Parts: sequence; C-alpha cells; structure tokens
Amino acid sequence: MTLNRKLLFFETIDSTHEYAKLHANLFDPASLTCLRAYSQTKGRGQNDRTWISLEGNLFVTYVVKIPPRVYPEAANFLALCLYLTIRHEGKKVLFKEPNDLYFEGKKCAGFLCHQTGDRLILSYGLNTQSAPEEFSALRVDTEKFFRHLDTLIFEQIPTFLNQGFSPFANEWNKVERFFKN
Repeated sequence: MTLNRKLLFFETIDSTHEYAKLHANLFDPASLTCLRAYSQTKGRGQNDRTWISLEGNLFVTYVVKIPPRVYPEAANFLALCLYLTIRHEGKKVLFKEPNDLYFEGKKCAGFLCHQTGDRLILSYGLNTQSAPEEFSALRVDTEKFFRHLDTLIFEQIPTFLNQGFSPFANEWNKVERFFKN
C-alpha cells in the first residue's frame, strides 16, 4: 500500500480531532492526512475530557482510509509510535492504559482513536515545551520531534493497515507501563 502525505496546518483551531471527525469523508482516501495546530481552544481527551492545549506544544490528528476491518489496536499503534519517538529523544516515559504517556510521574501526552465510516482518526496532544502544573512537558525541540514522529507514522502505517498490530507486538511488549497505587 502506497499512501500520499498531506499536511494541513492551523494557527488556531478548536480541536484537530473534532475537525477531522466532522470532515473525515472529505480527505483524500489515497493519503495519510495530518492536521496540526499551533494552538487549540477546545482540545479534548478521552470521554470528552478537556485537554489543556498550551501554545507551542503538539496537537496533531491523522486521517487515513482503512480497509473494511476495524482496528481495535489503533491506539496501541499510536502509543507505540509516540513512545519510540520520545525514547529516541532520550526521555523515559511510561504508558498508562488506555491512552496516556507519563514523564517524570505526570501526564505529558494523551491520544484518541476514532473510526468514522471508512476513516481512522488518530489524534494526540503532547506537551513538548510547557504544561499546566499537574502535567509534565518533555522540553524537546517541537519541530524536530514532530518531523521524527510524523516520519515514523508515515512509514509504519501501511504495515499496520495491511497486517494489523501483529508486526508491532514484539516492540509493544517492551513498552514500560505506568501503574498508580
């Protein structure tokens, strides 16, 4: 499977995830479309929780056409890509099910997966520069980080779409988990 790459950048948007859900069927079915915003006014997390979106961090959503079968492990695919990119930056993060990454004991990233018709929507918010007090920030170069993660997702998503998560299972089993007592 060969995918084209498209990038839509928004200076400010309510939510890249919500925008993708509303317009999913308008995106090129032969492309992995990436929506990125410098700031979000209504970032969202799981179960319609709010994601506080401080300017300059990463707010990204991918939209891709999927085969007829549903991918229940799409969140694991996105989590693994985030995890590997953060580790590549030399930072130790822990995965907390179902959709969070923790750095220095506080949440630094959250991600969402949604299916709308034949489109898979993968979204993440990642504190690269700053974070509210109860969260953490990785303090990494946002642009460099985005380019690395975007390339990883673009290179690996055809395998995921064609074969599901099984090609990634060995690497997934190495992901360190966060458990609260």
